[in-house]
Amino acid sequence: MGTTSYVLFGNKETLEDSAPDPPPATLNAVTFRTIFTKMDFVERIREVRYRGKCPRILTAEETLLINSFYLRFSQKARAHGIKVTSPVCSQWTQKYKPEAPLEKRSYEWYFPDTKERLHLGLHDAKEEEDLWIFLRQLTGLEDIKTAKEYVWQNAGKYGLEEFRREEVALLLGAMVRWSEKARMTGLLSSTKLMAIKEDGKSLEFLLSNGDKICLSTDDMSEEEDLWKWLLDLSRVPAESLVKAEEPKEHDPWKDGTWKSKAKEMWERPAEAVESKEMEEHSWWQASKADAKSWSATSFWGNS
Repeated sequence: MGTTSYVLFGNKETLEDSAPDPPPATLNAVTFRTIFTKMDFVERIREVRYRGKCPRILTAEETLLINSFYLRFSQKARAHGIKVTSPVCSQWTQKYKPEAPLEKRSYEWYFPDTKERLHLGLHDAKEEEDLWIFLRQLTGLEDIKTAKEYVWQNAGKYGLEEFRREEVALLLGAMVRWSEKARMTGLLSSTKLMAIKEDGKSLEFLLSNGDKICLSTDDMSEEEDLWKWLLDLSRVPAESLVKAEEPKEHDPWKDGTWKSKAKEMWERPAEAVESKEMEEHSWWQASKADAKSWSATSFWGNS
């Protein structure tokens, strides 16, 4: 206790690349963090599952824990529309798997709108489906219309050197945010854009492991926006989720109201800059006088 521990996750460069982006150490650190986070989650999930009688509806605190876990680590849960507030209960696994042991339990959700039930076990939570892997790729500046327009305007371009890094970053962010296909194929912010086909839609990317993937701007859909899950996990109130106002053109010169303010800067009272400078000057003169007096009476002054 009270000591600092250091962990080496890897190097900042490789033999093939002196400045890889991201560095191997960063990738390893993210992997370890995901593993440790999931291990902690899994132990708590298992404890809730075998708590109390079965079947039973979970408490509000337990519901928040279970839904947050599956929203983060299970694409199956997200695809079925689970939310942080969705009611969940513990249920005997034999209801869905007759061959399961008698004492084994699972989680069950019921959706009143569709009259459907969903059964999930711990095996449905997967590291590669961790929502934060994709959320970390976003900047918050992504726009689906802008991404499609950028691809359309650059149709027919080939080669890594043809595309600016900043523009590609926004395109990658948009693809990750609005395309489940892009997320499942491994598209990340470090992926390289190799080509935009002549149709203005088809894209060719180069992954960090050297594999090539082909995607299309048609793969992006508002229904697959992962931002909604971030808002849900963050428990953002629904009433605060409003669309941004449309941009408005503003011309300050369209009327003559600015003329009445044109001379305002000359009518302002002068700021007390001079007095401040005088105070600083007086302080400096006093300091010099004190230093002279001190040197006259000190050892150095008598030498």
